[in-house]
Amino acid sequence: MTKDRAAAIAEILDELEQLEIPLNPYFDDAEPAAVIDSVLSGKIDSLRAYCRSLGWNELSAEMERITPLRGNAVQALERRTV
Repeated sequence: MTKDRAAAIAEILDELEQLEIPLNPYFDDAEPAAVIDSVLSGKIDSLRAYCRSLGWNELSAEMERITPLRGNAVQALERRTV
């Protein structure tokens, strides 16, 4: 993996880790939920593309199953696979 690709993946992961979902506005109002879902779906799609290019098909498929997010970001991000 090139340093550029590794840095891009690290940046996406850092952005995902720092993303905070304010629960009350998220669940109470469709507008902030839609904005959060859109931003988060874009980041997950970017990470999924890298996973696919690295041959991590199982992880890529799991990310594809949870997107697009539609008012379910909290539940989707809490999903665990065995």
